[in-house]
This record gives sequence, C-alpha cells and structure tokens, in this order.
Amino acid sequence: MAGKYKILTFGIILLMIGIVSASNPYFGTFQTNYNIDLKQLCFINGTICDSCNITSIDYPNGTAAVSNTYYTKQAADFNFSFGRTFEEGRYNVNGFCTFGSDVKKPFNYYFDVTPTGFLNTLGYYILILILSLGIIILGFYLSDAPITILGSFGLYFLALYILFFGIVGLKDVVYTWGIGLIILGLAMYISIRSTYELVTSAGY
Repeated sequence: MAGKYKILTFGIILLMIGIVSASNPYFGTFQTNYNIDLKQLCFINGTICDSCNITSIDYPNGTAAVSNTYYTKQAADFNFSFGRTFEEGRYNVNGFCTFGSDVKKPFNYYFDVTPTGFLNTLGYYILILILSLGIIILGFYLSDAPITILGSFGLYFLALYILFFGIVGLKDVVYTWGIGLIILGLAMYISIRSTYELVTSAGY
C-alpha cells in the first residue's frame, strides 16, 4: 500500500508541476533596446479565438510598460511588437483571448531581457579571464613577451565586451564600467610593458 501511495503522490506532484509550467510559460531571453515579437496562439473548442488582449506588460520593477492593448491577428497567430526593452530583468505579460461575447481564455507568460540576449553568461567571463591570465602567466614564466602580449588580447576582448554589453545580473552601470575599465587598464599595462621589454631586449 505504501508503494501505491508513493506513486500516487509522485503523480500528483508531476501534475502540479505541469499545471504551474502551463500557467506561467517562459517565452525566452532577448537583448535590451530591441523589439520583441510577442506571439499568442489561441484555440477555444477547436476554433481560432476572435481576439487577444494584453491587459499589461510589466517591467522588472513591477510598473506597467503596456496596458490594455490588442494583438494583431494573422491567421491563427496573434502578434504584438514590443519595443520598450530598456530595463534589464524579467518582464511579465498578462492578458486574455476571447471567443464570441462571453468565453474568455486568460494567459500569462514572462521573458527575460539582458544586455547580450543570453542568460547565465558569468561562466563565459570567468573562462575568458582564466584563459587570458593563464597565457599571461605562461609568458612571464617563459620570459616570452609575445605570449604575454597574446594573453593580454584576451583581457582586451573581455574588457570591451563588458563595456559594450555589461554583465548579466549586474544592473549598476557604474560597477559594470568600473570592472571593464580596470580589466582594460590591466590589459594595457601588461601589453605595453611586454612590448617595451621586447623592443629593448632586441636592442632597438
């Protein structure tokens, strides 16, 4: 009996997870300051809905970016072009679709906006930083200026990438630019110092 109860409990948990996922689906990740083509597919009793209405699109801070507007109907799809992606974070979309005069089908979903259009890119930054520092340390160990300069190119790339796109999850522009400028300064120092030693050792 205990085994049957465990199976039943597990089935209920899976069902609840499915209900939560269906009621609050994830639409995707997009880049800041770009238009997003929001789509809604709606059928009620096997028939295409008459219209779909957005009651609100909320910024990450909870304020409404858009309220009470309609999707444009294209065959079975309903589309809305949303361009107010100024803030980084999670946006919530709420609304309902109608069929006839009485039947309403509510929906809600969310999407993320980041500087690069990707989530969880911190590992990418760390990988570039480790590889660059590893090459630089190898250059110092071998007393090989060209290898050290090569390693500094990775730091240049990382610094410029941070300055242009920021760091996902770090919304403060001052901190982002501070980190980018520090890495850029370190890259400049290492590359200039290594180039100077290379030139002087060659007797120029």
